[in-house]
Amino acid sequence: MHRSAWMRERGQEPDRFDKLNVSGITRLSLGAIEALLLFGFRWRLSEIREIMNFFIWLKNTGFGTAVRESIWIYPTFEIVHLFGIALLVGSISMADIRLLGVSKRLPVNLTAQHLLPWTWVGFALVVISGVSLFAGFPTDYYVNTAFRIKLLLIAVAGVNAALFHWRIYKNVASWNENLPSPFAARAFAIVSIVLWFSIIAAGRLIAYTGSGKD
Repeated sequence: MHRSAWMRERGQEPDRFDKLNVSGITRLSLGAIEALLLFGFRWRLSEIREIMNFFIWLKNTGFGTAVRESIWIYPTFEIVHLFGIALLVGSISMADIRLLGVSKRLPVNLTAQHLLPWTWVGFALVVISGVSLFAGFPTDYYVNTAFRIKLLLIAVAGVNAALFHWRIYKNVASWNENLPSPFAARAFAIVSIVLWFSIIAAGRLIAYTGSGKD
């Protein structure tokens, strides 16, 4: 039986007791929520402060300063970055186009084996040059919305590729040559193309959405 009903049966007034009890519980709950939010906010601020301190340190290193102030270093890394993107996205796109049904006479596995080394070369060039470019302007890139979107899209593209190889490509022998790729393979290929060209677009928008360089 609820305490209020029990007190009424005994002829006692429950209102004041219940209001005080509920009020105390409410204040306690709100206090706990406020403490958790405050703790999370302080932790978040501390985390951001540590990240920014690291970026400031990186920016002021000899390498970061050279990238930022040299006439040739930044453009050189950008050229390497673009060349890496061409290799990376070009090889991935050719594999995706094969999955969509172009040149069915080419075995899918041999196409992948031929293109994969170029994909890894492009990926290595993109990472090395990208990190080098970032070192010159880390605080600018960090707050740039297009840069964050680019990183998010790269992560999604990586997950898409991993799922394709783990779930779809393992059965490639059954549709390797002169047969249409299964619907799931074509879907992964379309998503891959859209993601990588979106990554290129986000990369170009970096220069127009903040103070970071492209």
